[in-house]
Amino acid sequence: MGVIGKRVAYYPGCSLEGAARAYDVSTRIVAKELGLELDYLEDYNCCGAMESKNVTFMGTMLLNARNMSLARKQGHEVIVAPCNGCSFSLQRAEYFLETDRSLLEKVNALLREGGVDPLDKIPYTYHILEWFYNEAGLQKVREKTRKPLKGLKVANYYGCLYTRPHFYARTYAHAGGQDEEARPRKRDTADDDEHPYYMNALLEAAGATSVE
Repeated sequence: MGVIGKRVAYYPGCSLEGAARAYDVSTRIVAKELGLELDYLEDYNCCGAMESKNVTFMGTMLLNARNMSLARKQGHEVIVAPCNGCSFSLQRAEYFLETDRSLLEKVNALLREGGVDPLDKIPYTYHILEWFYNEAGLQKVREKTRKPLKGLKVANYYGCLYTRPHFYARTYAHAGGQDEEARPRKRDTADDDEHPYYMNALLEAAGATSVE
């Protein structure tokens, strides 16, 4: 354990401060119980979710680059997002900004023009499940579970964007057919792309039973 960092920038996204407020509250409580620290990203903006990327590529890059800049300003190299859409948007921007130097320069120029600090370093974004699984670990979950979820059967739904697309999420366990050299580095902490199991494992550590 201990490969991501116990203190990270926390990007809740729009939904977690509205319709999904309960998800935000439970995320904070669980993180605290597991000895992890979420540093709320001050003055963050919407990531653009699924809508903006279909309208404006550069606009979406800027939305996420601004949030990355805020994370850097607060001293972080890691951002954690509980929402699949938010983690996807940030990881997508991370991929393009890392692999396209000219794009990074254009984005930084526009950030400066808008009074935002340019990116001196591109933060890595992790989904909350990836953070809990790798940074806290299953044994910690077992130790901290006060009322085991014994008898509770859970069908876990991960959603498409949790491990896909491969280039953004950096998951390649079963990505056959792609040119090995064309792939960005695989993240060691990433879940299995075809058969994700982090949520199953975490819930089972808390006493529940995972079902298909």
